[in-house]
Amino acid sequence: MKTTSKLSRRISLAALGFLAAGWLSVGQAQTYTNIVISKFDGTEPFLNLYDWWGLTAFTAGLDTTVNNPTTLAPNVAGSGSIKCTADWTGTSANGAPAPQPQLMIYNAFSGLEWNASVTVNGYYYDLNFDLLIDPGSAKTANGDFGHLQAGATITSAGNWNTVKLWDVAAYTNSGWNHIHAYIDPAVPGVDALTGFYIYWPWQTDASNAGAIQGLQTFWVDNIIFSTNLTKPLNPPTATLAPAPPVVTGLNISSSGGAQYDRNNIATLSAESWVSATAPVTYSLTIANYPNTNYPSYQTHIMLVPNPGTESRPTGTRQTALCSTSRIRPTAASLLTSGTRLISPVPIPCSTERVPWDR
Repeated sequence: MKTTSKLSRRISLAALGFLAAGWLSVGQAQTYTNIVISKFDGTEPFLNLYDWWGLTAFTAGLDTTVNNPTTLAPNVAGSGSIKCTADWTGTSANGAPAPQPQLMIYNAFSGLEWNASVTVNGYYYDLNFDLLIDPGSAKTANGDFGHLQAGATITSAGNWNTVKLWDVAAYTNSGWNHIHAYIDPAVPGVDALTGFYIYWPWQTDASNAGAIQGLQTFWVDNIIFSTNLTKPLNPPTATLAPAPPVVTGLNISSSGGAQYDRNNIATLSAESWVSATAPVTYSLTIANYPNTNYPSYQTHIMLVPNPGTESRPTGTRQTALCSTSRIRPTAASLLTSGTRLISPVPIPCSTERVPWDR
C-alpha cells in the first residue's frame, strides 16, 4: 500500500495555497483603472520634462492656456499642458562645437527626474499621451517635424534605460494628435516602468542633409496609462531550493550593481598609534574576496578620529583619513584560495598628535 508522508501533504497544501493566491491576483486585476501620470492641471507631481541628452537649447513649463480634453480620465477646469521649445539652430552632424541634431526629453513618473519611486506595471496597461506641434515650427528639408519616438523608462540598479513604444519616421501632424502605444508584456522590465520620454533621434546624415534648423514649439498633454487586460501573460512559476550554507564569521554582501555601494565595519574601541612605544601596523584579511569578474571592487582602511556612522568618511570629514589602503583585484594579485590580505598600513611611532589634513 502506497502512503503519503505528512511533508508531502504539506507541500501539496502549500502549492494549493499558492495557486489560490494566483487566482486572487487575477481577480484583483479586473478592478484596474486608468493611471493618470499628468493632465497638467497644476496639482500633479509630474509637471515638467527635462533635457536628458542631445540638444541643450530646450525649455519646458506649464501652460494653462492650451489644453486638450481627454476621454481617459475626468477633465479638470483650468487644466493645461506642458509647453516645450527646442532651438535646432546650428545643429550639425559634423560634431562639436555645433549642437547635436538629436533631442531626448523625459521625466520620472514621480516628477522628480531620477526618482524611480513611482512605477506602472506594463503587463496591464498601455501608454497614452497627446502631442501638438505648432505648425510654424521648424521642419526638416523634407517638410516634416522630424523623426519622433516615445516610450517609457525602466530602472535597474540605478541605471535608466528606455523602452520604445511609438516611432514615426517623419512626423507631419500639426494638430492635436492622440498617441496610444501598446506595451508588450514580453519585454523585460515593463512590469515596473518608471518614466516617460519623447525622443528626436539623430536627424541628419553625415553631410548634414535634412537637418532641422530653427525653433520648434510643441505641447504635451494627458500622459495616461489605460487598462489593457487582454495581453498574453505567462503564468507565474515557483521553485524551491535549499538555502546556501552558513559561512561562519562576518559576512558582507553587495546589495546591487550601483557603483557607489559601500559596506563598512569599524572597531568599537580606539586604535590610535599616538604615544605608542613601537611602530604600529594596521592590516585586514578578507576571505572569499570577489574575483576578477568584479574589477571595480576596492577595499580601504581608514583611520578616523571620533568615528560616527557615516558611510563615506573620506567625503564628509576634513581630517578623517589618516592613511588608506585600496586594491583592485587582478589575476596576479588574487590568491588561489580567494583569501586577500589587505596591504598593511605602517604608521611611524609618534609621541605627539599630528594633524592629518592632507
